[in-house]
Amino acid sequence: MTANPPTSNGRGFYFGGCLGFAILSIVLLGVIYWMMGGFIGKTMARSAGWDLLKAQEDAWNRGDLNGFMATYRMSDDVTFFGGGAATKGWAEILERYQISYGSPNSRMGQLKFENVQVEPLSYDSSLVRGRWVVRDNGQSKGGLFTILLRKRSDGWKIIHDHTSSDTP
Repeated sequence: MTANPPTSNGRGFYFGGCLGFAILSIVLLGVIYWMMGGFIGKTMARSAGWDLLKAQEDAWNRGDLNGFMATYRMSDDVTFFGGGAATKGWAEILERYQISYGSPNSRMGQLKFENVQVEPLSYDSSLVRGRWVVRDNGQSKGGLFTILLRKRSDGWKIIHDHTSSDTP
């Protein structure tokens, strides 16, 4: 006695195959969309880091502290570490800059960022590292910086800045 395999009119297998193919296609398209979204988001995060630094350079080089500070998140939570001190809050960071560069007789010099690395952490955050150099009247000073950027409703802003100086 031999057993006969179950028979089908063929439509069940065909329908199941099409349904399986459709589900697999949707899943694959979803994965591709997710991957492209991550790629595009990280590309935008990298671009935002470069754009923000360019805005800082431009504002600094025209002596515009308020324009320079526009790149920082206007919040009590934003932080600046430098000169052995921690400063918290947008207004406090602005005051720190005004003490050094805000008087009518102070010169800000020309700012240039060098060796910049922008590392997207996600679609809405980036870590930016590099070197800053300010030149004025043939004198030069500089140091290293690390900033953390975050995208919020008001755009890409610095939420943390850790800047060191080569000379104390």
